[in-house]
Amino acid sequence: MLALPLLLAACDRPENTHTTSDKEPTSMMETTGGSGSRNDPGELTGTEWALTSLNGRELIEDTSITLDFDRDAVRGNAGCNAYGGNVGMRNGVMKVRGRSFDMTLVGCGGTIGRQEKDYLDALENGAGYRVVDDRLEIRNAEGETTLVYTQRLQYTSNPADLAGTEWVVRSINGRPPDEGATPTLLFESEKEFSGYDGCQHFQGVYDTNANDIVFLTIGMVESRCMKPGAYDEAPGDFGALPADGDYQLTDRRLEITTPSGDTVVLVPLRERVSAGRTKAAWELEKFVEEGKPTQMLPGTEITLTFDRGTLREKGTISGSAGCNDYSIAYVERGDYVVPDPAAVTKKFCPVPANVMDQEQRYLDFLEEVHGYAHTTGGRLETYAKDGGRKLIFTTQEQAIPRKERP
Repeated sequence: MLALPLLLAACDRPENTHTTSDKEPTSMMETTGGSGSRNDPGELTGTEWALTSLNGRELIEDTSITLDFDRDAVRGNAGCNAYGGNVGMRNGVMKVRGRSFDMTLVGCGGTIGRQEKDYLDALENGAGYRVVDDRLEIRNAEGETTLVYTQRLQYTSNPADLAGTEWVVRSINGRPPDEGATPTLLFESEKEFSGYDGCQHFQGVYDTNANDIVFLTIGMVESRCMKPGAYDEAPGDFGALPADGDYQLTDRRLEITTPSGDTVVLVPLRERVSAGRTKAAWELEKFVEEGKPTQMLPGTEITLTFDRGTLREKGTISGSAGCNDYSIAYVERGDYVVPDPAAVTKKFCPVPANVMDQEQRYLDFLEEVHGYAHTTGGRLETYAKDGGRKLIFTTQEQAIPRKERP
């Protein structure tokens, strides 16, 4: 996405001649007669649409395809990738300029990938259009209706009012954010922004007009998110911001609706949200040495937490080693980390048997750690330089119950 700032940038749009308030949706389409009427091309500029029918078929469940008009150009989401290109729309005649649309390169196979190809083929072969009420139809050269859209509601806001505001996420698709991982978004000027996505801090440049907001460049301050759940199939709040899309701005609310239909509601940062669930620490599941796994001693628990939930150039990991609490500072150098000696409390635990040996084995390994990597199934691997020794962590919710451990 970062390679397409010109494609995704929101252009300045003509002033809407309808009289509306900031809170009322603006319909910019008006038909001039029956089904065969021709439309003023200015009516399409600045309008946004959602596809409802592709070659006479409904879309695959839980997919969304959008089409937005910026003067003689279009942009949108094809169900997997963002796309854009130059299109002429004049008096019911549609002409695509260029061989094909520019698009991002997200790999989506299967039925979604085939649907995306069918959609872009139909759009590139569009030869005519008509608008009736809130319905846009695109026809091919044979006069067959291949694409049918409905108009998306639009809101008019003053983009200059964003500068200097600070927001915190109240909900994502109606669900409150996780406690301790609440995403924030700060508009430092009319072009620069920064924030926190629930795990990592970010900064960059954005563009906006009365309806749309686009985050043109995004840079992450920390190296990697290392919180449990960050790379699960359902990642929760991680990556919820920044979010391109339509926006509605009032004094006490900022709502962004993405092309895929997700809705992020933010409130002023001074009204910081304090609700939801707390993410668990990583819990050691097993040692792996020379390819052979060794399970934890029954009745013991070893945990690991990254401070601020991220892997940074300089940071700390901490947790329980099974008896004592520990803390280890580290420095990240490229693809590997260099840990300091562990700082450990000095308790002695007589039971269960061999718990102190297990603790020392764990701490010795952490002081020789070469790197960390997320794996499938919501697990974390901590590996040594030789690659033959690993520690396998899982979330506390996924960990094997102690009573079931061998």
